[in-house]
Amino acid sequence: MDENESIEFKEKYTENIYKEIISFLNTKSGTIYIGYDDNGNLIGLDNYKEIEEKISNGIKTNISPDARIFILLSKYEGMPNTLMEAMGIGMPCISSDCEFGPAELIRDGWNGLLVPVNDFKATVAAMRKMIEEPEFAEKCGNNAKRILEDHNVEYIGKKYR
Repeated sequence: MDENESIEFKEKYTENIYKEIISFLNTKSGTIYIGYDDNGNLIGLDNYKEIEEKISNGIKTNISPDARIFILLSKYEGMPNTLMEAMGIGMPCISSDCEFGPAELIRDGWNGLLVPVNDFKATVAAMRKMIEEPEFAEKCGNNAKRILEDHNVEYIGKKYR
Protein backbone atom coordinates (compact mmCIF):
# COMPACT_ATOMS: atom_id res chain seq x y z
CA MET A 1 0.00 0.00 0.00
CA ASP A 2 1.42 3.39 -1.01
CA GLU A 3 0.46 6.94 -0.16
CA ASN A 4 -1.73 8.53 -2.80
CA GLU A 5 -4.52 11.09 -3.06
CA SER A 6 -6.77 9.08 -0.75
CA ILE A 7 -4.22 7.42 1.57
CA GLU A 8 -1.84 9.19 3.92
CA PHE A 9 0.53 7.74 6.52
CA LYS A 10 1.50 9.33 9.85
CA GLU A 11 4.21 7.80 12.01
CA LYS A 12 2.97 9.25 15.28
CA TYR A 13 0.21 11.14 16.94
CA THR A 14 0.63 14.91 17.31
CA GLU A 15 -1.60 17.20 19.36
CA ASN A 16 -2.99 18.88 16.21
CA ILE A 17 -3.40 15.80 14.02
CA TYR A 18 -7.18 16.18 14.10
CA LYS A 19 -6.72 19.41 12.09
CA GLU A 20 -4.85 17.46 9.40
CA ILE A 21 -7.57 14.80 9.43
CA ILE A 22 -10.36 17.37 9.03
CA SER A 23 -8.45 19.15 6.26
CA PHE A 24 -7.72 15.86 4.49
CA LEU A 25 -11.35 14.77 4.65
CA ASN A 26 -12.62 18.18 3.49
CA THR A 27 -10.35 18.32 0.45
CA LYS A 28 -9.72 14.80 -0.80
CA SER A 29 -11.48 12.37 1.45
CA GLY A 30 -9.76 9.13 2.17
CA THR A 31 -7.95 7.40 4.99
CA ILE A 32 -5.12 8.51 7.25
CA TYR A 33 -3.19 5.66 8.85
CA ILE A 34 -1.51 6.60 12.13
CA GLY A 35 1.34 4.38 13.29
CA TYR A 36 2.68 3.70 9.77
CA ASP A 37 5.92 4.89 8.22
CA ASP A 38 6.05 6.69 4.85
CA ASN A 39 6.30 3.34 3.04
CA GLY A 40 3.11 2.01 4.57
CA ASN A 41 4.81 -0.30 7.05
CA LEU A 42 3.11 -0.71 10.42
CA ILE A 43 5.30 0.65 13.19
CA GLY A 44 2.58 0.68 15.83
CA LEU A 45 1.40 2.94 18.61
CA ASP A 46 1.78 2.31 22.32
CA ASN A 47 -1.44 3.90 23.54
CA TYR A 48 -3.82 3.67 20.60
CA LYS A 49 -6.98 3.76 22.77
CA GLU A 50 -5.97 7.11 24.29
CA ILE A 51 -4.97 8.44 20.85
CA GLU A 52 -8.26 7.28 19.32
CA GLU A 53 -10.17 9.16 22.03
CA LYS A 54 -8.07 12.34 21.64
CA ILE A 55 -8.56 12.36 17.87
CA SER A 56 -12.29 11.72 18.17
CA ASN A 57 -12.68 14.51 20.73
CA GLY A 58 -10.54 16.90 18.66
CA ILE A 59 -12.62 16.30 15.56
CA LYS A 60 -15.88 16.49 17.48
CA THR A 61 -15.07 19.86 19.02
CA ASN A 62 -13.78 21.31 15.74
CA ILE A 63 -16.51 20.31 13.32
CA SER A 64 -18.86 23.15 12.47
CA PRO A 65 -21.55 23.41 15.13
CA ASP A 66 -23.96 24.37 12.34
CA ALA A 67 -23.86 20.84 10.94
CA ARG A 68 -26.96 19.02 12.16
CA ILE A 69 -27.16 16.06 9.76
CA PHE A 70 -24.63 14.00 7.83
CA ILE A 71 -25.85 12.84 4.42
CA LEU A 72 -24.05 10.28 2.24
CA LEU A 73 -25.68 9.77 -1.14
CA SER A 74 -23.89 7.27 -3.32
CA LYS A 75 -24.60 4.61 -5.91
CA TYR A 76 -21.77 2.38 -4.69
CA GLU A 77 -19.84 2.11 -1.43
CA GLY A 78 -17.36 -0.12 0.27
CA MET A 79 -17.18 0.57 3.98
CA PRO A 80 -17.80 4.33 4.15
CA ASN A 81 -15.30 5.84 6.60
CA THR A 82 -16.94 9.26 6.55
CA LEU A 83 -20.27 7.73 7.56
CA MET A 84 -18.62 5.80 10.39
CA GLU A 85 -16.85 8.96 11.59
CA ALA A 86 -20.06 11.00 11.55
CA MET A 87 -21.87 8.25 13.44
CA GLY A 88 -19.01 8.04 15.93
CA ILE A 89 -19.45 11.67 16.94
CA GLY A 90 -23.21 11.27 17.29
CA MET A 91 -24.25 13.02 14.09
CA PRO A 92 -27.72 12.00 12.85
CA CYS A 93 -27.04 10.29 9.49
CA ILE A 94 -28.91 9.68 6.26
CA SER A 95 -27.41 7.42 3.61
CA SER A 96 -28.45 5.86 0.36
CA ASP A 97 -29.12 2.15 0.72
CA CYS A 98 -26.59 1.17 -1.93
CA GLU A 99 -24.88 -2.18 -2.16
CA PHE A 100 -22.41 -2.79 0.65
CA GLY A 101 -21.54 -0.55 3.55
CA PRO A 102 -24.31 1.79 4.70
CA ALA A 103 -26.88 -0.92 5.51
CA GLU A 104 -24.19 -2.71 7.53
CA LEU A 105 -23.85 0.40 9.69
CA ILE A 106 -27.30 1.99 9.78
CA ARG A 107 -30.36 0.28 11.22
CA ASP A 108 -33.04 2.34 9.51
CA GLY A 109 -34.95 4.44 12.02
CA TRP A 110 -32.79 3.43 14.99
CA ASN A 111 -29.37 5.00 14.40
CA GLY A 112 -30.00 6.80 11.09
CA LEU A 113 -32.08 6.65 7.96
CA LEU A 114 -31.54 4.73 4.73
CA VAL A 115 -33.06 5.98 1.48
CA PRO A 116 -33.23 4.20 -1.88
CA VAL A 117 -30.46 5.08 -4.34
CA ASN A 118 -31.42 8.00 -6.62
CA ASP A 119 -34.71 8.60 -4.80
CA PHE A 120 -34.83 12.39 -4.41
CA LYS A 121 -38.26 12.42 -2.75
CA ALA A 122 -37.23 9.87 -0.13
CA THR A 123 -34.04 11.83 0.55
CA VAL A 124 -35.98 15.07 1.07
CA ALA A 125 -38.47 13.27 3.33
CA ALA A 126 -35.59 11.85 5.41
CA MET A 127 -34.00 15.30 5.70
CA ARG A 128 -37.31 16.80 6.77
CA LYS A 129 -37.80 14.08 9.38
CA MET A 130 -34.39 14.78 10.91
CA ILE A 131 -34.98 18.55 10.92
CA GLU A 132 -38.63 18.63 11.96
CA GLU A 133 -38.32 15.90 14.61
CA PRO A 134 -35.30 16.91 16.71
CA GLU A 135 -36.01 14.20 19.32
CA PHE A 136 -35.85 11.55 16.60
CA ALA A 137 -32.62 13.03 15.22
CA GLU A 138 -31.11 13.10 18.71
CA LYS A 139 -32.10 9.46 19.29
CA CYS A 140 -30.49 8.45 16.00
CA GLY A 141 -27.34 10.39 16.84
CA ASN A 142 -27.05 8.88 20.31
CA ASN A 143 -27.60 5.36 18.98
CA ALA A 144 -25.12 6.00 16.15
CA LYS A 145 -22.31 6.51 18.68
CA ARG A 146 -22.47 2.80 19.39
CA ILE A 147 -20.60 2.31 16.12
CA LEU A 148 -17.47 2.96 18.21
CA GLU A 149 -18.15 -0.20 20.22
CA ASP A 150 -18.60 -2.45 17.18
CA HIS A 151 -16.01 -1.02 14.82
CA ASN A 152 -12.94 -0.28 16.89
CA VAL A 153 -9.56 -1.94 16.39
CA GLU A 154 -9.80 -4.06 19.53
CA TYR A 155 -13.28 -5.44 18.76
CA ILE A 156 -12.54 -6.21 15.11
CA GLY A 157 -9.17 -7.74 16.01
CA LYS A 158 -10.87 -10.19 18.37
CA LYS A 159 -13.28 -11.24 15.62
CA TYR A 160 -10.41 -12.30 13.35
CA ARG A 161 -8.14 -14.14 15.80
